Amino acid sequence: MPNVSEAPHHRESHEERDINVRRVALLGGVLIVSLVVILGLMGGLMAIFLADAGELPPGPTTTPVPTAPPGLQAVLSAEWGALQATQEARLQEYSWVSEDAGVAHIPIDRAMALLLANGLPTPAPTAAPTVTPTAVPDATPNASPTSEAGS
Repeated sequence: MPNVSEAPHHRESHEERDINVRRVALLGGVLIVSLVVILGLMGGLMAIFLADAGELPPGPTTTPVPTAPPGLQAVLSAEWGALQATQEARLQEYSWVSEDAGVAHIPIDRAMALLLANGLPTPAPTAAPTVTPTAVPDATPNASPTSEAGS
């Protein structure tokens, strides 16, 4: 085991090849100076804009025209009850949806009973599309008569 006192003594500091402290400090200084200059320019522009704002003509002096409030329902519960009664009556009656097409509306309870008894209707089968076979040319290359004769 080597003796610690025999090991070469190294000065403790940063590795100079990894970072250039002078360049980093210069960059920080440039950033700070840039920040001060930009803030000074912004303050000057703000002073100019505020001085010009006092010279602007006043806005319109007309008073706003009062508008009617929105047409809200005064008695919501009464209208809601009437709507529900109308919808409930529609669910319990027979009527034509399209008499010409023979489509009728039946009460919801009757419709559910029919679905339980008969199941969901199946769509009518459609005719399968017919495919006409086309003549496919022979995929083998044409044999030349000269190549066969020479063999």
